[in-house]
Amino acid sequence: MHGGHGGTQTAEIKLLHPDEYIVSVTGHYCTMVDAGIYSPIIRSLKFQSNRRTFGPFGRDQGTPFTYTLDGGKIVGLKGRDGLYIDAIGFHVSPAPARLSDRVQKSFRRLGCSVTCGAQINCND
Repeated sequence: MHGGHGGTQTAEIKLLHPDEYIVSVTGHYCTMVDAGIYSPIIRSLKFQSNRRTFGPFGRDQGTPFTYTLDGGKIVGLKGRDGLYIDAIGFHVSPAPARLSDRVQKSFRRLGCSVTCGAQINCND
């Protein structure tokens, strides 16, 4: 990400891939008037992973917004900027299944059921 003071400040977010992923983005926006044209601009962004919070980047001024995924993850960002960020979008996908869910699904395909305490019952 870049911005602030004429775009000279930078910040990098490093996720602990593949176990960490972005689940929400919050921030603030406001309307800027330039040559009589009203344009919304992003004032701040904060990223929440399934483990940590990054930011805020920018100033928490203006109207707050939140984009949260229930059962999904953000896998990409896109946006538009000039002097300011004036558009942002997200590429999303389902969140990865937990290991226990994947094991149970594999056993179900085999005609088996798994109960608490690791008891396995198979249809012979």
